[in-house]
Amino acid sequence: MMTQSPAIARQEKGWRRLWQPLSIRLILPAILTVILFSLAIFALILPALEQNSLERKREMIRELVRTACDSLAYFQRLHQEGKLTLAQAQDQARELIRQQRYGQDLKDYFWINDLHPRMIMHPYRTDLEGADISGYSDPAGKRIFVEFVEVAKAQGQGYVGYMWQWMDDPQRIVPKISYVQLFQPWGWIVGTGIYVEDVAAEITAMLSKLTAVSLTILVTIILLSMYIVKHGLDTEARRQQALEELSASRTMLRLVIDNIPQHVFWKDHLSRYLGCNQNYARLSGVDSPQQVKGKTDFDLAWDLNQAHAQRLADARVMQSDRPELRLLEAWTGPGGECRWMETSRIPLHDAEGRVVGVLGSLEDVTARREMDEALRQSEKRFRDLVEHSLVGICILQKGRVVYRNPEFVRLLGDLPRDFEFAQFRDAPPEDLDRLARLTEAEVAAQGGQLEFELRYFPYGRMPSGQGLRWAFCRANLIEFQGYPALLVIWLDTTKAKELEHLLGIQDKMASLGRVAAGLAHEIRNPLSGINLYLSALQDLIDQPERASDAQRVLDSIKNASAKIEAVIKRVLDFSRPNSPKMGWMNPNQVVEEALELSAVTLRKAGIGLERALAEDLPLCHADRQLIGQVLLNLITNAVQALRDHPGDKRLLVATALEGDRLVFTVADSGPGVALELREKIFDPFFSIKREGSGIGLSLSHRIVTDHGGALKVGVSRWGGAEFRVEIPAVVYWGYDSHG
Repeated sequence: MMTQSPAIARQEKGWRRLWQPLSIRLILPAILTVILFSLAIFALILPALEQNSLERKREMIRELVRTACDSLAYFQRLHQEGKLTLAQAQDQARELIRQQRYGQDLKDYFWINDLHPRMIMHPYRTDLEGADISGYSDPAGKRIFVEFVEVAKAQGQGYVGYMWQWMDDPQRIVPKISYVQLFQPWGWIVGTGIYVEDVAAEITAMLSKLTAVSLTILVTIILLSMYIVKHGLDTEARRQQALEELSASRTMLRLVIDNIPQHVFWKDHLSRYLGCNQNYARLSGVDSPQQVKGKTDFDLAWDLNQAHAQRLADARVMQSDRPELRLLEAWTGPGGECRWMETSRIPLHDAEGRVVGVLGSLEDVTARREMDEALRQSEKRFRDLVEHSLVGICILQKGRVVYRNPEFVRLLGDLPRDFEFAQFRDAPPEDLDRLARLTEAEVAAQGGQLEFELRYFPYGRMPSGQGLRWAFCRANLIEFQGYPALLVIWLDTTKAKELEHLLGIQDKMASLGRVAAGLAHEIRNPLSGINLYLSALQDLIDQPERASDAQRVLDSIKNASAKIEAVIKRVLDFSRPNSPKMGWMNPNQVVEEALELSAVTLRKAGIGLERALAEDLPLCHADRQLIGQVLLNLITNAVQALRDHPGDKRLLVATALEGDRLVFTVADSGPGVALELREKIFDPFFSIKREGSGIGLSLSHRIVTDHGGALKVGVSRWGGAEFRVEIPAVVYWGYDSHG
């Protein structure tokens, strides 16, 4: 037989010595505790719990019935406010109560009867609804609903005990306690109840659980006691380690608080400092947070007003129990220097939720405020500059005017708020096409900037025909309030155009002087001839035999006089053009007549003619003679341009309908019109032909303009000149260029 070593024997003896006091100090008190705990539960707690459970359920059904009556009161208010009829209010209230369930299985319900009593609503006994239930009694003979009415009439509300079916099982009749309450405005009694068996079942279940719990607790206490003894030393070691970690955590927290840029402090409910970080200590005029602890604001080097302000702010936060965050305050430091601080204060609570102090933080925002103020001043100066600008400025976003300065309002008129710029129609048709390009997409397609000149009338003044203005418009793509927009600069150039017009008149007067000299030369030659013929005629008067010679002299005088008359007539036709005599005309017929008159000239000049006359053109409301004169003039100019031009000589005359405008085209294969001369050839007295007077195209341009159209010059398919006469297909003639 093997013998144990002395060391093992001593260890076992030590465990036995440890076990004896352990069993007395831990296990026996634990067993006694469980026994006493069980006796207390079965003798005292369970009966009290049963009574409390019953009272709790009685309280619950009372509150549930009151809630149901509140629902009836809600529908009664809707009826009083006229939003529902009485029948509608009662129907909706009845259906709402019918749908309400509660309890663990959501089978507990409410019912409603009146004071007769008749059943108003019962979710499980719909067979009773509308029936007289005054004679309805439980198995014990109690007239249940009559007693409900008596309790409601006597007390307005109360409890009634009786026998009733178990929830939705009509075969099971059990004791029940119900709470009823009278809803006086409608004479309804609302009730619900609890089953007494529910309480007994709960207590039985609780008893079983408590028995199992007691045994479990006994075993658990014994095991825990042994575990506590075994791991006591480990627990102590962990406690010491936790203390060290807590100390390190506090040290780290202090480092963080002392190194954040904000000034942080915390105070008790009397506004005495419990602590602060290093930044706040320096702000307070001391060297370390320890010198602040235990003091009030009046004990520090604050200005008196500053100390009062801080004390009031602390009290306001603690009394209201609401934080104040990011408030901007002016602070006067210990040195008298004023700084702007963004302050936040948060109430501190103890474990019971009571306010016991305040936590505050300050951030010096003086530099930021100065920057904000500088930015505000800059924005104000910029706005003043824009508001007092001598050019109109507006911002268009998604086609709407979202901003306009006073000069823009002065130039274009008082546009309605959020005006859609596409609705601006007070401009000639060709200028409306330019305005239609003022969109973000169009300007972006042009590289972010768009410039053009246009004519327009102030808003709403186009029908009067007065106040036509010129403007230079520049649109730049910008971002406004986070979305793409157009910054439109509107420069009034009306005065410049008027000056340009005056300069043009001066140039034209100079041209007129040159033309007048030419006219004087043209008139002087026939006049010299007339004088010579008159001298010869004087010699022939006394010689009857030379009567035929005298007649030839008179014919020569008439021819010279006719030349003078023709020159004067051309000048008069230019200076006093006739107003159009409007009537319906066939466009193609006018072209054919002009070509017929020019046929001989074209044939002699060797010019090939091409016709491209569109079919089924509508009749046009215009002056037939004047339009024919324009076409004949354009054909004549083309013949003169082709006369000395080498190569193939071609002439195209075409008509077309483009949108709502009739277009007459006269194109040739001649030398064409230089780009820099295309704006000048319609000026009076301007001509690129040596023998020309510069009147024909100017007169044609005026005739077309009087018809509400446009005369344009371009390049033909042969590289020569192409003139387009565009006149409206339908025009309302209220006035013309002569008034």
